[in-house]
Amino acid sequence: MPSSLRNYRLATLTNNDFKIVNSRDGGEGTAANNQRVYLNGEDVIGIGQRKQFDFTIVAPSTPGSYILELRMVHDGVAFFGDTLTIPITVTTGYSQRDNVGGGAYTDSNGNAWSADAAYSSSTGWGYVGTTTTDSTTAAIVSRDSSSALDVQTFKTARKGSEFAYRFDVANGKYRVTLGFAELVKTAQDERLFRVEAEGQQLISGYDMFKILRGRFFSFPYSFEVAVTDGQLNLNFAGQVDQASVNAIWVYFLRKFELQIQGTLCIECLITFLL
Repeated sequence: MPSSLRNYRLATLTNNDFKIVNSRDGGEGTAANNQRVYLNGEDVIGIGQRKQFDFTIVAPSTPGSYILELRMVHDGVAFFGDTLTIPITVTTGYSQRDNVGGGAYTDSNGNAWSADAAYSSSTGWGYVGTTTTDSTTAAIVSRDSSSALDVQTFKTARKGSEFAYRFDVANGKYRVTLGFAELVKTAQDERLFRVEAEGQQLISGYDMFKILRGRFFSFPYSFEVAVTDGQLNLNFAGQVDQASVNAIWVYFLRKFELQIQGTLCIECLITFLL
């Protein structure tokens, strides 16, 4: 008989070195060795069926040999199934964090964010187009507890009727995370805009005030994009007033699939962030 997935979760264990972020169905915990990845608690699973976790793991900042250690748990009851222990060698990979509209700083997780800048072939990234910036000293509240973006990155923004960001990268697949927070508008329908990546429309009619339910609330929007011409292009265009973005994080994407066998058969789709 099918059974509920409520409180059935994927857990990190004592030897795990990788922090989990961007869980599709949510999660909890901040310590690498004590996190949970949720499944949709309203879902059901029958004998022999599979369910999929979808999340990102963040590698340690120093290259070296590390362990990814996971196991299924029925929280409040017991761990079950096999322990998955995977040795992973961490090497350097493309990752560009842009504190849009602001200066360079290091976030609470130790990640270095670059000062926002106009595109230059010498640096290989930056914005193009006519723009201005916004900033605030008000507290920013995240609408996503599992966000990989520090709230500090949302305190500045770049805006314009039409502008773009360019990143000179090797061909391949990348994950892009855009940080959005309304710093100026005080009601819905005052700012709507669209975003394109590599010529493909991602969102249209985006109203930060309405979607995030107010001013000074933040949320990350992540997507994957394939680059085939050596440059990743992100385009922003205002539909009502100007388009605006607060943070951009681009990194090379690697994926691998794992299976954990137990009372439940769970398939994990993991994005590996170097």
